[in-house]
Amino acid sequence: MCFLLDRYLSDRNMANKHNLGYKIQEINDLKGENIGYEVLINAEGLSIRQADEIYNKGLMFPHSTQRLIRRLERYVEENSQVLFGKNLFINLERSHLCDKFLLCDIVILSRKAAHKNVNVIIEITERDTCGKCPEIGTGINFLNKNNVLLALDDYELNKSDFRYKELDTNVYSFIKVDFASLSNHQEQLDELLEKYNLKLIVEYIESESDRDWVTQHAPETWALQGYLYNTFSAKI
Repeated sequence: MCFLLDRYLSDRNMANKHNLGYKIQEINDLKGENIGYEVLINAEGLSIRQADEIYNKGLMFPHSTQRLIRRLERYVEENSQVLFGKNLFINLERSHLCDKFLLCDIVILSRKAAHKNVNVIIEITERDTCGKCPEIGTGINFLNKNNVLLALDDYELNKSDFRYKELDTNVYSFIKVDFASLSNHQEQLDELLEKYNLKLIVEYIESESDRDWVTQHAPETWALQGYLYNTFSAKI
């Protein structure tokens, strides 16, 4: 039996213990123009223990993401003018890729958003909760076949990222790397972008000097994200 089912049977409350709030963070291009947003957990008011419990235990279950997707349907509908022509990035845990109903809700959200000229991009996270479970690949392929745009989140450029083989499937349109990883592994990034048709998003841009470094050394970067661009943060 799937170990997640076993854990759920032993502690069902963990899946619904925290009623998560969310916010959106700006994503800008190299010129400083806003091109989209990422949906993030709003950790304001959470203790260290609560945050640890959410990220290391609660998120492995799909319940909070199920609720988020439904909330985002309403949010896109109510804020279609603000989001028009923008890209909306949403995190999805690998342990959620076996939930067929959740995946269908994501496809429905993507289609509804497209009618409002909003691109929904699903970020597949780096948390390797389920190892080599075949349902992961099945879920990724289902989203891809239903024209849901996909991104690899927090990709490690030092060739230790366990998801490197997934790049060969050509299902990803975007890749996210943090600034420290980029600045320390620029050659590996150049090789990766030369081999795969990916739009690069650099995260954790904390200062203007970080932005200037990326502009000079990685001009192919599609977008930037981080504290420097936290000028707009709406709660969902």
